Amino acid sequence: MFRDILLKLAEGGVAVPLLAAELGISDDQLRERLRMMEHMGYITGDGTCTPHESSPLCACCSGCTGTPAELPRRFLLTGKGRRLIRS
Repeated sequence: MFRDILLKLAEGGVAVPLLAAELGISDDQLRERLRMMEHMGYITGDGTCTPHESSPLCACCSGCTGTPAELPRRFLLTGKGRRLIRS
């Protein structure tokens, strides 16, 4: 499943609720996988989206509510992540 998530991120990403639905898992399960993948070095967070660029369909959105504590994080593949999707 990590590879499927990485492929989506490589394509420009997708909102967490939409990706979770595609994968057949909950939003929380997907967020946990993203945390694990970041810890393992497959992805890196490059900060948060700003409210003006966040929408339910934006490439970095995780279903933001607009509150500073819940602004979505934008994830990028690391070299390790890119190698995994090429294998």
